[in-house]
Amino acid sequence: MKIIQISPAYKPAYVYGGPTVSVALLCESLVKLNLDLRVFTTTANGEHDFESDETPNLVDKVSVKYFKRLWGGKMHLSVSLLKELLYSTSSKDVYHIHSWWNATAVLSALVGVIRGNRIILSPRGMLTPYSVTNGRSWFKKMFQAIIGRWILNQCYLHVTTEKEKTDVLNFVSHRRITIIPNLAREPSSMSLRNMTQNEKSSVLRLLFLSRIEKKKGIELLLEALSRTNFHWHLTIAGTGDKQYVKYLQLEVKRLKLQESISWIGFVDADDKIGVFLKHDLLVLFSHNENFANVVVESLSSGLPVVISSGVGLASFVLEHNLGWVSENEPTSLVTILELAASDSRKRELINKNAPELIKKYFNEQELSEKYLKLYMSYER
Repeated sequence: MKIIQISPAYKPAYVYGGPTVSVALLCESLVKLNLDLRVFTTTANGEHDFESDETPNLVDKVSVKYFKRLWGGKMHLSVSLLKELLYSTSSKDVYHIHSWWNATAVLSALVGVIRGNRIILSPRGMLTPYSVTNGRSWFKKMFQAIIGRWILNQCYLHVTTEKEKTDVLNFVSHRRITIIPNLAREPSSMSLRNMTQNEKSSVLRLLFLSRIEKKKGIELLLEALSRTNFHWHLTIAGTGDKQYVKYLQLEVKRLKLQESISWIGFVDADDKIGVFLKHDLLVLFSHNENFANVVVESLSSGLPVVISSGVGLASFVLEHNLGWVSENEPTSLVTILELAASDSRKRELINKNAPELIKKYFNEQELSEKYLKLYMSYER
């Protein structure tokens, strides 16, 4: 039995944000269990696709094939990838498909259904009310009614949080669904933040580190910060659509926040820990986020978080008192930001306790074995 991981994009296509990281971390962890695992992906890399290389590449010990997609955009159609599934895999193989609403995911699932493969589908936030109504909603609803629902019913659904499960079940009734969190990167040179040194500053250093897109609630964050009564500086780390970034920069000027905001662009995985250690709070007010790897990464370094209830890990943060959670509404955001800014004692406790809690609940070995059990036990 082979495990075929199918994703429209794979590392180093970090332009697509969290899903690229999550899929790669899962694959890198699973190969440590000596599984026969292959990754089928496309050459997708935003505006500048990778060169097509349909021979297996070892990417951090994972066998990856990059199949040429026919055009750019979000469709991710690769005829050669589908041919590979048809002619080079067996009906005994497990297909683990990541995402939805693109040709790679949908047509790969259809191939698997027709051939009788075991199919695990991880929608990666693509089966939520927000994603369904965001862009071409009429097409999505029509597709779902005609064939999408039938395909999904032949798959076993994997979600990463209780919130994502609720979102998915609000969209499609499904009996076979399981929750296993994403694996999180644990920096090899992890060290606790020096709270004493950080607290010497009268300016609270805030960090937004994620893909820059509308669903991340950055406009709400800027509006809320313009109304707060404490001294702050915000670092925005990440990339996104150039037009949207330009719009946000104009918003910063409109709100007269230029002197309080730094734009540092994309941060490599190896450099994240250094960025976390230089800040006092991670802020993420997404309208909808199925998981949010950056929350786990931040807490691994002892950096507290202030997030919206739309983030999948909000309940985990509240349960373990690892930060603050707010509704995505400007007045509520102002209140929660001022509360977090004033509670240095709680931030110090999070600094001390968060790293061990993250190690406990996001243990790589335990999570890998849960995924393996899912692959081995699921029958169509």
